This record gives sequence, C-alpha cells and structure tokens, in this order.
Amino acid sequence: MTTPFTFPACPASSVRSVLALLLPFLHEYRLIALSQIIRLEAQENYTCCHFSDGSKLTVARTLKKLVARLPDGVLLRLHRKQAVNPGFVTETIGD
Repeated sequence: MTTPFTFPACPASSVRSVLALLLPFLHEYRLIALSQIIRLEAQENYTCCHFSDGSKLTVARTLKKLVARLPDGVLLRLHRKQAVNPGFVTETIGD
C-alpha cells in the first residue's frame, strides 16, 4: 500500500504529495519516495532495495508483498527475482 506523504514545511498553497513506500528497518520504519527506488531484488524471504543515490537496504519482506502494496505500473515485475522502476530504464534489448 502506498502512503501519500505531505511535506509539513511547505506552505498550504504549495503542498506536494509524493507516493512513498513504508519499509521496515531494524526497530523503525522508513518512508521512501518511490522516485528514489531503482529496483527491488528478491532474496528468499527478504528484499534488497536499490536506491538512486547508490545505497541499498535489505528488508524482511518478500518482493511479492512489497510489489502488491504499490499501484499498478509503479514497479514492473520482470520475473520472480526483480522488479524495476520504469523511470530508470534507459534501454531495452531483445524482443
């Protein structure tokens, strides 16, 4: 499920809404903007999240559960181990 996130520092006339994914991390949750996620990689019962700044975060959620929480088309499920953000795709090879 995505959560609309509003930046509280913005004046009411310029409030922006960002689609985000709530990811569990140690003893807290982190709200990550979907525009920062390059891809998700399944690792058995965990998922490795790859971000646009080059960092990675492994969370104790399956890829299936994370992708199911997102609107259609946000991340494309390529196969059972990978889901990618189409905004970061620069080239496709093959049919």
